[in-house]
Order: sequence, then structure tokens, then C-alpha cells
Amino acid sequence: MSCSTCLTTQVSDPTDSIYVITVTDIYGCVDTAQVRLDRTERPEVHIPNVFNPNSNTGNSTFAIYGNNEVERVLKVQVYDRWGNLIYLSTTMELNNPSSGWDGTYNGQNVEQGVYVYLLEVLLMDGSVDVYHGDLTVIR
Repeated sequence: MSCSTCLTTQVSDPTDSIYVITVTDIYGCVDTAQVRLDRTERPEVHIPNVFNPNSNTGNSTFAIYGNNEVERVLKVQVYDRWGNLIYLSTTMELNNPSSGWDGTYNGQNVEQGVYVYLLEVLLMDGSVDVYHGDLTVIR
């Protein structure tokens, strides 16, 4: 804390902390409160559930987005409704739509429909989070 006896102070501790604040008024009355400051940024991974490969206004690839707590995308797999693997990437760049899946399989556009994804992301703390869900391709 920049000043423990001032009415206003600044905290520059980059970690989660619990502070005990004690105040004494001009009459000598004392009150104490605890304040928890949660300074740790949590990993946020954003995965679209619909995309249109034919769109000219964005949202034309299936790309993965994350905040500063996400280091990189390790693997992305997309399966059709019969369980066939139709897309696999170990090089998809986080927050880069141009590196996302373009809705093709073997050079051909996939049909409009629902697909299943499975992906792994590496977090800055070294742990790996796994996500799965469905993805709708519209044309």
C-alpha cells in the first residue's frame, strides 16, 4: 500500500490479497473490515458455435479466441455427424481468424449442418484445458 495512514491509498500487489482496513473516527470509534482483492486474471476461451464460410462480413472461419491467460491452441478436431474426423489442426493461432477452419474437407465445402469439435488449449500456467461442443455451419 502506498500509504497506510491516508484516506486514499493505492495497492500495487499483483496477486490475490486480503486487506484489513481499520478506521478510527474523530470520536475514537473504531471499525474494521476485510476486503479481498482478486487480481488474478482467469483464462477465457471463446469458441463460436456458428459460422458461415461464405460470409464476406466476418465470421467466415471457425477460430478460437482467448485472453492473456491462454498461451496457445494445441489441437482442434472437428467431426461430422457420423464421427468422421474432417478437420485437424495443431497449428491454429489463437485470436487469428485467418488461421481458423474454413469449412472445407478434402478441398470441398462441407454441407450445412451441425458438427462436433474437440479442442485443447495450453494456459499460461502450463495446464491444458479441453473443450468440446457442437458447431453449426451455415451457407
